[in-house]
Amino acid sequence: MYKQMKYAGNILMNAILAVAFMSMLFVSCSDNDDIPDGPDPDLKVRAYVACEGNFTKGTASLNAIMEDGTVQTDIFRNANNRPLGDVAQSFSIIDGKIFITLNNSEKIEVVNESDYKSVATILYPERTISPQYIMQIDDHRAVVSDLWNAFLWIIDTKEYKVLQEIPVSTYSTKQMAVADGKLFVTLAAKKIAVISLSSLKVIKELDIPVVGDSKLLKDKNGLIWALACGFDDDPESIIPRTVTSLNGIDPTTLETVKTVKFPSDYTVSKFGARLDINQAKDKLYLNVIHDNKEGIYSFPIDGEQLPAEPLFVYSDKVELLYNMAVSPEETIFICDALDYRQRGWVYEFDLSGKRLNEYQVGIIPQYILFK
Repeated sequence: MYKQMKYAGNILMNAILAVAFMSMLFVSCSDNDDIPDGPDPDLKVRAYVACEGNFTKGTASLNAIMEDGTVQTDIFRNANNRPLGDVAQSFSIIDGKIFITLNNSEKIEVVNESDYKSVATILYPERTISPQYIMQIDDHRAVVSDLWNAFLWIIDTKEYKVLQEIPVSTYSTKQMAVADGKLFVTLAAKKIAVISLSSLKVIKELDIPVVGDSKLLKDKNGLIWALACGFDDDPESIIPRTVTSLNGIDPTTLETVKTVKFPSDYTVSKFGARLDINQAKDKLYLNVIHDNKEGIYSFPIDGEQLPAEPLFVYSDKVELLYNMAVSPEETIFICDALDYRQRGWVYEFDLSGKRLNEYQVGIIPQYILFK
């Protein structure tokens, strides 16, 4: 009888242990199911933000601001278990791939937008390079501007390799725009080079000294807009001091058909003035300093002069503006680099200056691209 009771007890204990084990296994499996292998398909990206990271530290990052207001940080590292690289300057989305320029790593990282997994790393071992911006020019090619070289380079966006160079007159090419079969690119020599996309040769240089990393933008009428600046008296200086004019360029004739001059007391912020355009492409937005106040100004493309007052002053709301962008909803996104050491913020303001949202991203947020 004792043996029978002991046997029954053993069966009961084994059954209890089996149930407990299965419960633990189920919980464990359930927990793993909650961890997505890649981006959550139910969450939509509103904007991507490239953060430079600290120079030589390899702390560059790509971050995603989601439509629900959350932020997915350092998405390249999380997907690939390795750092993105050193100093992320910008990125472009081409055929479902994100092409990210890492200027101090001398490379372009290419990832799938669907899962952020690495597809390729584009290198140019024959040269010392510093990639800046990427502009797609057809279904299999893109042009890359370069900080330290007197050329741009063309990459194959299908084969992920460098195809050729386009020589220009001076080092440091920056922002680009495409219109009427031509590529417009800013030069450190205070000019805009115009390149034929059929011959891939410079056909003209325009004497418009563009502010640093300020964008070249195409409006709804096809004009290319450039923000010009004044420099120190030293002709070799590349440090802008004042914002002098907005210039509308006819891409066919290559003539400046509209110039809006600014008063001499409109100056640039520490990292220059930034320029962007709304989704309707009929209104420009820029940041300048006037009366010791840093503000966001708007300018309709058919306007005659910059408004006397900004839409709002941001100097009391932002510690260190590093870049700005206009969302499809026509709100203003400002990158705040803080002290360059800690993770920065992206703030969203309405046109009255009310802060709508704030997003903590990586170190030194630099470039925003909306979906």
